[in-house]
Amino acid sequence: MIWIGRWVGSALLIAGLAGSAAAQEPGRIFDEGVAAYERQDYAAAWFSFWALAQRGDAAAQFNLSRLYHFGHGVEVDLGESRRWLEAAARQGHAAAVFSLGQYYHLGLGGPVDLQAARGLYETAAEAGYAPAQFNLALMHETGTGAPRDLAAARRWYTRAAEQRLERAREALIRIGGAPIR
Repeated sequence: MIWIGRWVGSALLIAGLAGSAAAQEPGRIFDEGVAAYERQDYAAAWFSFWALAQRGDAAAQFNLSRLYHFGHGVEVDLGESRRWLEAAARQGHAAAVFSLGQYYHLGLGGPVDLQAARGLYETAAEAGYAPAQFNLALMHETGTGAPRDLAAARRWYTRAAEQRLERAREALIRIGGAPIR
């Protein structure tokens, strides 16, 4: 029932062997990584993400987590995926914060922690991330991780619906909120 996106987003592609990443402009490498992922050259995408993730690039850390989550170029490893999400989330990467919330919500790569999931969704929701707004609203609606609060659910569904998240519009109608056009 929670929103799970499959966005991998931007990456880095290292054109040469070890050491070449430091010599190349990170923005250009990032664009090359996107191209590698789009042509389904997941091994090259993994290498690129990994090289930048090691240097603390939050977007590369997030993208590396997605590769581990979906098994693109590597074996599926939800624990490793969660580790990279945590690194990106610590830097405030909104999609990583949201995705880490999903991991805690569903117990992916570690134990379920509904309070942590709710806090992560709230952080990403406050940053304007519509899928997090939806999941936070759903938690308020169902009383997951804290007491049920339909007023808060309406508020968060409304914010997500204002960003044209159709599932939020449907949820607002379901719980008796004002429809968003």
